[in-house]
Amino acid sequence: MKKEITDLKIAIGIKIFILMLEILIAIVLIILFVNARDIFDINEYHINHGCTQMELNEHDKYNVSLRQFRGKNVRGSNVKLLIDEIISKNSNNINTIDRFIGIEIIDVEIPEYTSLDIDNLNNACMQASSFSHIGDRIKDEGKIYNNSENVRKATEEMEKLKNKIEPKKGYSVYFSYGEGYIVWVQISAPDLNFPWLR
Repeated sequence: MKKEITDLKIAIGIKIFILMLEILIAIVLIILFVNARDIFDINEYHINHGCTQMELNEHDKYNVSLRQFRGKNVRGSNVKLLIDEIISKNSNNINTIDRFIGIEIIDVEIPEYTSLDIDNLNNACMQASSFSHIGDRIKDEGKIYNNSENVRKATEEMEKLKNKIEPKKGYSVYFSYGEGYIVWVQISAPDLNFPWLR
């Protein structure tokens, strides 16, 4: 009788172990699936543009701190952290050609943030950026647009936006890439999907 109970306990333990292992494998596969899109998007860019491994690593290093914020239902508190990260990157890259990240607001209501505020943010970001909202180059290559004055103005507008973001509300966050780097971040209503954004 004791041997049967012991055998039963071992069998149950093995089944629990196998179940836990299956759950762990499922979690790993989900994580890989979610991140595969970023890996594919970046590698596709590099293949199409003949980038070297060094350039790939440079793009990844620049983009990695922002990717964690992408999604269809990102909490406002995380959107505020994203804006802080964008402000930091922009400040650290003043006068570095093509290294400015703009913010675009698309189809989302933010209390006390008016259409004039949205226009001011857009205009300030466009002054400092070399790229359109979808990542196409729209200004002369090799020129500096993200000088200290343009970055200062854009930062002021980004701070205004950050102060109006509701911490508990959900937002969609997408990126536009220019030459392998994130150059625009789009913030919209949750669950909105724009096919040209990644």
